[in-house]
Amino acid sequence: MKRTLIMNSWLVMFIWGVYLNGYGIIALLLGLIGTGLLLFVKGEVNYRRIIAVSIISYMVLIGVLFHSNIPYFFPDLHIFMSVIVLDAAVTNEYLYRVRKKIILQMLSLILAAYAMLSILIAVLPDASYTIFSKNSLFLMESFIFLPYLLPLAYALAYRNFRSLIRKNRLEKKGATL
Repeated sequence: MKRTLIMNSWLVMFIWGVYLNGYGIIALLLGLIGTGLLLFVKGEVNYRRIIAVSIISYMVLIGVLFHSNIPYFFPDLHIFMSVIVLDAAVTNEYLYRVRKKIILQMLSLILAAYAMLSILIAVLPDASYTIFSKNSLFLMESFIFLPYLLPLAYALAYRNFRSLIRKNRLEKKGATL
């Protein structure tokens, strides 16, 4: 499972690179193939949870997207985001089976990449990009990282909350850990 998640993460990075270089159709097809492979490898999944996570994530991201100036530069981003959100929802299904340590490692890696890119954007002079403002760059960075960051953070919080409840129940019964 860990290897599948890592391969999917590399594929998503590649897909974003393809999309940002102007090959939206190819990126869309590669995203659908990657999501299909995730579903094929996973086998049994909770489709209702995938649909719910996809719809909620998509609505939030689209609401933010259409209140920005990013669609002027990437008019088909909402279509591409639907595939990214679907892939993130299928990735979320894997998080119910992996250990908490792996979730924490992946979360740390994504947060580190998010922080490094934020620092790079903050340091760049305004003359480095023409019409695309720093606010739009920060927002675009959020569209890249947040669909995968939020399910990881939720899974880690859920695991910690569940273990805390289990620990409290055992202490009430008089057992020791």
